[in-house]
Amino acid sequence: MTESELVKRVGKLKRQNRRFKQRAALGALLIALLLFIGTGGCATEQPKQASVPAPVTVRPYQRFVPIAQGQGFLSFPYWAFDTKTGQLCKTWDWQSNSAPSHKAQESGNTSKLQGLDAAAAGTPMCLALLTEYPDK
Repeated sequence: MTESELVKRVGKLKRQNRRFKQRAALGALLIALLLFIGTGGCATEQPKQASVPAPVTVRPYQRFVPIAQGQGFLSFPYWAFDTKTGQLCKTWDWQSNSAPSHKAQESGNTSKLQGLDAAAAGTPMCLALLTEYPDK
């Protein structure tokens, strides 16, 4: 190979090298641009909506349920059932006479009154239960 052919060949290789570098730089720029555009939508934060707690529904309930007139000492309408504590309570502060009446003594029906006295002795007042275990 002659010197002129060598110079031509070197010039051709330099041009090819220059074009390769330009194409590589253009490709890298294109890739960077695509990455920038592709991730641009993810970079912006959507405004978050304030989370609203679900409304609390309060179900009404009857705290003190009157006891229906029944047998024995529950035949007196002075009792209620506390649905929160599960206890029997007196609706008002009453005291029975511990001595049975003359009519009850004659008929021999003193057991009802004695049962009432025994139950009333250890039964709390409904108001005391409400004070001790208040509804929230």
